[in-house]
Amino acid sequence: MKCLVCLFTLYHLFAAVAVEAGPNRRKRTSLLGFIGYHCCSLATRNKQKRHLYMSSSEHALQTASWFLTKKSWPREVSREITNTKLYPPSEHNHRLNVGRDAQFGNEGGAVLASSVGSMDANDPRLSLTYHEFPLNSMDELISLASQEFQKENGREPAVLVDLGSGCGRLVFYSALQRKEGGESSGTLWDEVHGIEISSLMHSYAEQMAERGIDYDYFETYSKQSGSSCGTVIGLHQGPASQHLQVLNNADIIFCYSTVFSTDGFDQSIGAMILSKEWSQMISNVCKKGTVVITTDRAVNPRDGWEFKQSLEVENKSLMGSVGYISIKQ
Repeated sequence: MKCLVCLFTLYHLFAAVAVEAGPNRRKRTSLLGFIGYHCCSLATRNKQKRHLYMSSSEHALQTASWFLTKKSWPREVSREITNTKLYPPSEHNHRLNVGRDAQFGNEGGAVLASSVGSMDANDPRLSLTYHEFPLNSMDELISLASQEFQKENGREPAVLVDLGSGCGRLVFYSALQRKEGGESSGTLWDEVHGIEISSLMHSYAEQMAERGIDYDYFETYSKQSGSSCGTVIGLHQGPASQHLQVLNNADIIFCYSTVFSTDGFDQSIGAMILSKEWSQMISNVCKKGTVVITTDRAVNPRDGWEFKQSLEVENKSLMGSVGYISIKQ
């Protein structure tokens, strides 16, 4: 009860500042959304920090897998493929359990050995573990980020990186999409990459890629095979600090950062700020003009980021989220 009282007090203090100080904010964050994404445990956030700077010896077994889309699809079809073929609702509980095992350090054994029936979607412990970001919310944020990228760089973005890609859902959804304008308009992305610390989630994503191959959506890909007309998909396992080249090549980076640690509240943009370990690391490796999307935390302007705009989006898992769009200067 004391924690809730503190949260309500903090909300009223921050909300007044956010309304006055955030000229680019599209919508004011809801009270429920604020409480939802700030109720994650300190232990969860500390674990994210440990993941970032684990030594290379601890992750000597990091792997990367490569795939290629065989065809691109309209957004609505890509969404249906993702939600019904690759990640059907009947397996939702299983994905939550994989996320739980990864969150609490149970990385042993095969992915499919996770106990499917041991936790349902309403279990409160899941607020500390794995959530699936809504595809329509992803589309809204990518659209805004693409506009900012084009204004800054004079071209369309071509390389997307999902930092903390989990089971690969957003990676495959993005890779399957074609540009608007018909079947001859080409793929939406040249490359889509996912970086995931957990070997369990990485393995699950690989299994979904194999499922996509069975459905004839994907094929295996070798970087030595040369160019192709499909979207290249890279699944990279290990901490972010060991995949700096992937981040450096990105045009847009998406980071579902809701549970990441923070360095407090920034009045100038009306947002909680990602901790230095994340904000500065991403800034140090990204090239000028890279656009980053973060959720419920913004990257720190002191680390070379220019805040552009924010947008409140649907996120039923947390009763709403806010996406922050920033660009590397």
